[in-house]
Amino acid sequence: MAKEKVLGNNLNKASNLMERLLKNSTLKHAARLDESEILNEIPAVPTRIPMLNLALNGRIDGGIERGLTMLAGPSKSFKTSFSLEMISAYLKAKPNAVCLFFDGEFGAKKSYFEQFDVPTHKVLHLPFENIEELKFEMANQLTNVELGEDVICFVDSIGNAASKKEVEDSIDQKSVADLSRAKSLASLFRIITPKLYLKRIPCIIVNHTMKTMDFYPVDLPKGGNGGIYSSNTIWLIGKNKLKEKEEHTGYKFLIKMYKSRDIKDNAMFPITVRFEGGIAKWSGLDELALQLGIIEKCKEGRSSAYQYQSIGGEIFKVLEKDVDVDDAFWERIFKETDFQYRVECLYQFGKHSEDKVHFDSSEVDEIIKNAVVIDLNKPD
Repeated sequence: MAKEKVLGNNLNKASNLMERLLKNSTLKHAARLDESEILNEIPAVPTRIPMLNLALNGRIDGGIERGLTMLAGPSKSFKTSFSLEMISAYLKAKPNAVCLFFDGEFGAKKSYFEQFDVPTHKVLHLPFENIEELKFEMANQLTNVELGEDVICFVDSIGNAASKKEVEDSIDQKSVADLSRAKSLASLFRIITPKLYLKRIPCIIVNHTMKTMDFYPVDLPKGGNGGIYSSNTIWLIGKNKLKEKEEHTGYKFLIKMYKSRDIKDNAMFPITVRFEGGIAKWSGLDELALQLGIIEKCKEGRSSAYQYQSIGGEIFKVLEKDVDVDDAFWERIFKETDFQYRVECLYQFGKHSEDKVHFDSSEVDEIIKNAVVIDLNKPD
């Protein structure tokens, strides 16, 4: 009884101390950790592409979350298009949502938004000429968004954005090196990061890449460490030609995880994009299902195919050329097997499975290193 009385007294003292400290706080969102709304998990907004969801936070049914997501890669690596796919999903999921489009490259035409079924009347176009303009406008807009209002930010891009000093030096015909750009970008990220979290706003930022000066150069996002520290997720995107029956039918984009708070280091995500049909909905899942033993290679007549044996023993086949667009085939697999859990175990921190899937990292590195520049008739 004595021990219980002492424990009860200690709990009362801790509770009283907590209440007093909470009252003393001058911070708007101060709260006990178990009651903090800021740290409550906010449901992700899924895209229609499972592999994109997986690359965003390690879940097949995951998707867009609050905070910074950076897409970095060379020209024509589908960065803007992946962004528009996410924005389209967000605006469809939240009827009252608005997209703030901070435009510094002017490469994403109105027709690109329409192509990805983004309602243009829900997109506020905010052109900027330099990093300081971007910083001031983002700070102003995010400050005036109320908690609970659905907003998504899209910055395209910071890769080639000049600093105000660089512009002024050019006007004054000064050819001095600009050392202020990285500091301006770091300031931008310091300002917007807490606002995005506190107001539950997702922000997609397009960036370019640069190579290190190491003996074996590697790709890094441009703009210094500010964006790297602030981002939840950073993709490095490369591509390779897609050939089907010796015909060039599109491109296979490879997302390499540079940084994530949810996904294991150096994870890779293949996305298929065809000239006819655009992004293949079930991109990359055939490779995972094959290596996990969920499906098998087979023949359908003279054509290569995949087959899946259902829990009832029935065999379902799909041609190899159609495997990443066949809804019924994959819906059955997700319904009848533990494929989703096993895939998520391969990518997520904190999930465990005995499965091991081999990725040829040298091939992916080579693709990212030697990205082919072509016109997909789609945005960058």
